[in-house]
Amino acid sequence: MLGPASYEDRVQTDGSLLARVIGSALRRWQKHRMRQALERLDDRTLADIGVYRGDIAHIVEGFSAEELRMVPLARGI
Repeated sequence: MLGPASYEDRVQTDGSLLARVIGSALRRWQKHRMRQALERLDDRTLADIGVYRGDIAHIVEGFSAEELRMVPLARGI
């Protein structure tokens, strides 16, 4: 089974419609996970990293594929 990083690499080289659809769904899922992780943070923590709660969706939309693969280090996030 391929991990997300290696699958994205294949999607970029494989131009098939199915690969593009799967790649798009994967990116949407990764963005959703990242938004959830940031929304779980309290306002003080967000302020510490320079993020306003209302800007989370906009910030996540600008993330690269590598940034979307980041995993929070704190447990329970």
